[in-house]
Order: sequence, then C-alpha cells, then structure tokens
Amino acid sequence: RVAQAKEGETAMCLEARQKELAASHDALTNLRAEVEESNSKANTLHDQLQSATEQAVRHSDQAAELKREVRGLREQVELAQSREHDLGQRLKAKEEEHSSAQQ
Repeated sequence: RVAQAKEGETAMCLEARQKELAASHDALTNLRAEVEESNSKANTLHDQLQSATEQAVRHSDQAAELKREVRGLREQVELAQSREHDLGQRLKAKEEEHSSAQQ
C-alpha cells in the first residue's frame, strides 16, 4: 500500500511537472513570436530610417547645388549691372562729346 501511495504521489508529481513544462513551453513559444514581431518592426524602422537618411542626403546635395546655381546667377546679375553701368557711362560720354561737337 505504501509503495502504491508513493507511486501515485510520484505520478501526480510527474503530471504536475509535465503541465508546468507545457506551460513554460507555451510561454517560450509566445515570447519567441513577440521577439520575431519586435525584430520585424525594428527592421522596418531601420529601413525607414535608412531611407529617410538617404533622402536627407539627396536633399542636402540638391540644396548645395541650388546654392551654387544662385551664386552663379547673382554673379551674372552683378556682371550685367556692371556692364549696364559702363554702357551708361560711355553713352553719356558720347552724348557729351556729340553735344560739344555741335556747338
């Protein structure tokens, strides 16, 4: 009887232990799924960050190019204004020369 009681107790302990192991296994399975989902989200965020960084670099390059173009256009405007001033001075001198030649 004592042996049977011990055997029954051992069987109950084993059964309880198996239930604990099954619960632990389920918990681990759920954790793995959460980790995979988290990794997937992290990879997506990393890809988005990389894409945004590349876009920012492109925009920075475009901005630098536009600044160079603006600088070049300003130089052209300044040159054109200088020419206009020079031509105005030459015209004024010619008009004065013409006026004094008529007198």
